[in-house]
Amino acid sequence: MKVCHSSSRAVQSENIVRLATPKARGRSAQEQKKEEEERRMKVCHSSSRAVQSENIVRLATPKARGRSAQEQNSPHSLLCEHDCPIWHVSPSVRNAMVSPRILRLADPKPNHPNFTSDRQNVQTFISYAAQTAKMTSRLEQLSLPRLRENTHFYDPGRPESPIRPVSRRAGKARASARIRDLSAPKALSKDYIPPREPTWQT
Repeated sequence: MKVCHSSSRAVQSENIVRLATPKARGRSAQEQKKEEEERRMKVCHSSSRAVQSENIVRLATPKARGRSAQEQNSPHSLLCEHDCPIWHVSPSVRNAMVSPRILRLADPKPNHPNFTSDRQNVQTFISYAAQTAKMTSRLEQLSLPRLRENTHFYDPGRPESPIRPVSRRAGKARASARIRDLSAPKALSKDYIPPREPTWQT
């Protein structure tokens, strides 16, 4: 690119020099946000590790087993004999006066006036007419159990006779070519290799 003689000898003004100076590249808002998140994660990680270590130390410390209130204030002493009760009752509880309200609350709930309990002895009275009645043939027929024929098994009969009865038309029927084709057993594949019989050399 050729520059003319007047341009090469031109004097730059202050405004041109200021505009020609490259701007300092600043960090974008996304980069600043990313750096703040990384800094926050580092602080949280260090604080969480400190909290975890304190919690682990606290959980690893064995608990000092203290005596329970019952053991501390045990009513038993060396003077107790074998017939000593398990729970000692203080004299104030033994000499306490029960109020009428507590006595009324301690009474069991009574049954309803119209409540009828179960009958212990159930007696069935048969009338004289039922005892002296005579059974008719119709009633005897109705009282017999219903007999159902067992269809699960057939009477084998003679050895040469079929187990299941076959009708005459079915015995004389002739199968079509399609039925013969369907009744034929499924043939083995041409790539089928039968298992080898084990041979023992002697």
